[in-house]
Amino acid sequence: MGDILIYGAGGHAKGVVDVVEQCRNHKIVGLIDTTPSADESLMGYEIFRDLAALYDRDIRHGIVALGDNVDRFRVVKEIQARYPDFRFVSAVHPSVQMARDTSVKEGTVIMAGCCIKPFTAIGRHCIVNASATIGHDVTVEDFASVGPGCTLGGHVTVGRFTAVGLGASVIQDIAIGDNTLIGAGSVVLKDVPGNVVAYGTPCAIVRERKFGTPYLQKRVK
Repeated sequence: MGDILIYGAGGHAKGVVDVVEQCRNHKIVGLIDTTPSADESLMGYEIFRDLAALYDRDIRHGIVALGDNVDRFRVVKEIQARYPDFRFVSAVHPSVQMARDTSVKEGTVIMAGCCIKPFTAIGRHCIVNASATIGHDVTVEDFASVGPGCTLGGHVTVGRFTAVGLGASVIQDIAIGDNTLIGAGSVVLKDVPGNVVAYGTPCAIVRERKFGTPYLQKRVK
């Protein structure tokens, strides 16, 4: 059991905390949230304002728990620049059905209830959200995310920084390019290029998408 920190204290971080606690492979020492208005604690863990507060205590491992793919990328790069010896860990919920000959790289979190079929490769700092099903021979590239309840057929490729929205279905042998957003509930029947927003049944390209354009919007109360 190694001590780790979690960078982030929002909604996605709550899910990551749960996965880490259920795994019991790591002990969470604290969370990082640089927002001045952040709370003092989350789920019983103290929230610190700067990574140095925990790094100086010899906490050199952690997970970046930010739901937006590009935000996660930027924080990972910042941490690597400031602390080259910092290492990222992955976390897979114990309820996940993980087949043989699969790989999950560092920084990736796989939430409860997922099913990962054989010969699938999930890259660095990815999110596979609750109850997603990923078929055989699938590649999910670095900093991509697969939303809750998604289904990816066999031999699908999801590009870097791409987000497949909640409940979307992608049939077999489909390639989705980098930095693309697939809308919630979409049914993807043909390849989708990079740098676009696409949604619908069947899924169709709606507009171009610039790198870093936010896609996780807070609901206004």
